[in-house]
Amino acid sequence: MSLARKMLQEQKRYTKRTEEIRIGKAENKRFEKLLHEAQWKEDIKDVVYNQIQQKKDQQLKHELQMTNREMVMVRRAALQQLLSLDYQQHRHDLNCMGTTFYVQRL
Repeated sequence: MSLARKMLQEQKRYTKRTEEIRIGKAENKRFEKLLHEAQWKEDIKDVVYNQIQQKKDQQLKHELQMTNREMVMVRRAALQQLLSLDYQQHRHDLNCMGTTFYVQRL
């Protein structure tokens, strides 16, 4: 083989290797870009999930507060009714004994 032919083959190998390196770098850049986008999307998804979870927690807390208020109102109404019935019963008992409450009129 002649020297020119060897140099030509070496030049072809060098060119092929350079092209492979360039393609490899392009592939690495594309892969890094895709990886960055995937990480960004994952981060956004986590943020949105956390926001949704916080909103659900706030709604649940608010619903529990409203439920507790309703329960207090129901208990108050039941106690008022019970006291009213007790007062009427006591008044009836006093009337049966011939005594009454003194009610001041304004």
